[in-house]
Amino acid sequence: MQTTESGGVALELTDEKVTFIADTNSADRFLPRIAVAKSRTANGRTTIEKNFRPFEAVDMTRVLDYNEVPDPPEDTTMRVAEDAGTDGLKFPVRNVCVRGGYLFYFDVEDVDDHVNGHYVSYHAPPLGVVSLDKVDIATPQGGRRVFREHAHTDARQGYEFVLVHAPDGGTETTRPAAFFVAESLAQREKWLKALRLRAELTAETKLRPNVSARRGSGGGGGGAGVGQL
Repeated sequence: MQTTESGGVALELTDEKVTFIADTNSADRFLPRIAVAKSRTANGRTTIEKNFRPFEAVDMTRVLDYNEVPDPPEDTTMRVAEDAGTDGLKFPVRNVCVRGGYLFYFDVEDVDDHVNGHYVSYHAPPLGVVSLDKVDIATPQGGRRVFREHAHTDARQGYEFVLVHAPDGGTETTRPAAFFVAESLAQREKWLKALRLRAELTAETKLRPNVSARRGSGGGGGGAGVGQL
């Protein structure tokens, strides 16, 4: 809905996309955040404001998947390698999902009990995220279930794979490898296919946009929003 008054109508468009930042508390982990570009057009002039904000739990329902690929695998549980300091790597169970160019993982306590399908509800932000941009995805050689260096860990309870960042050169810093352990061979193969398809794309991972029309300053009434999509 739009309302035109003597002051005209100002159109605001907010464009949001997923990006990430290093976790200062863990050298091998990255946290998602939202890059925000807000444009406002009024009286023939457009201004653009850019900033970043934290990724919130409610953002997961707004993260858009790519149109060019089949639907992602169902949100599920996997073991995820995490640096335990002097104790080496540990592989706790996390809830994982893929949307667009990112693999998100969550504390299982922050997920509804009905972890079944694409409509899982998340009650807290992700513990971490892995960008699929410029990554190679590999499995242990020789038909092994886990990588040799992880044979003494809980990774041996499943079927491991790794996401290795492979930058094109230049000044880009190589991100640490990210290890995941699927519960079954079939699950691993399904996820490998989905991740590799998305790793081949270079599109941004966007959130559903917000568009609102606000009354101009000219006429009566306050500046409350009069329309939002």
